[in-house]
Amino acid sequence: MHARKYQREANAIAQQLKAGVDLAHSNRIYLEVPYSERLEAKSRGARWDPKRRQWYVSKGIDLSVVEKWLKPAPVAQRPRPRTGHVGDKRSNG
Repeated sequence: MHARKYQREANAIAQQLKAGVDLAHSNRIYLEVPYSERLEAKSRGARWDPKRRQWYVSKGIDLSVVEKWLKPAPVAQRPRPRTGHVGDKRSNG
């Protein structure tokens, strides 16, 4: 159970790093909360950041209560090798 909690927090932090958030001066994990769900997020401990115009929670809380609003961490993808397409009109010789 604890491993999932730490994985969720790590994913949220990784996403914020990718977005350029300065984590050295931030103890916040930002959320993607639709307007229609703002009251629910607030009741679960989320707070509004008026400068960023975005909801957040403080680091160290149980992220399972706001899990549905966490930004998923990007999945690293390897570039695909370029190959000729079956319908390629270029001739080989």
